Amino acid sequence: MRVWTISGCLLLLLAATVTAQQEQTARDPVTGKTIPVTERTRRILVNGKPVYFESAESEARFIKEPEKYLKEPLPCPVLGSTEPPSRDARLVVNDSLWYFCCGDCTGTALGQPGQYFKKLRDPVTGKEFTVTPDSPHLLHRGSRYYFATEESRDRFAADPGKYARIPSEP
Repeated sequence: MRVWTISGCLLLLLAATVTAQQEQTARDPVTGKTIPVTERTRRILVNGKPVYFESAESEARFIKEPEKYLKEPLPCPVLGSTEPPSRDARLVVNDSLWYFCCGDCTGTALGQPGQYFKKLRDPVTGKEFTVTPDSPHLLHRGSRYYFATEESRDRFAADPGKYARIPSEP
């Protein structure tokens, strides 16, 4: 019995190693190319899910007109209804895109950020934190940024161009 347990563990370890070595790929929505996904692959979160890009150029084109490249309807984070992405019902939060079914839902999400955005990365420190209604925040070029600390917010406010990537307004 003990030999089987060790053999079983070795088989599981081997299977996990092979799976980890398989290359993850994604489709760049701008170029249509299938690209390898690594830690260094450019990405933007859309409704909490990553969208990957093969280059800075591709990412920049996407940022200018994301709705042009997002082909599938997305679920509204508030009501759950599935709608085509619309600029009119979009929020940019900590350089992530969030699409809602209507303006009322965007207002609901902003009023209860911890419920809809739960965990975000502080744009200054890069550390993940839990959003609360009291989290320090500010608007920059139409985009909303939440911070883990007031110190991070103040550093961002002193030099927003150093940290902000996606403007909501041109």
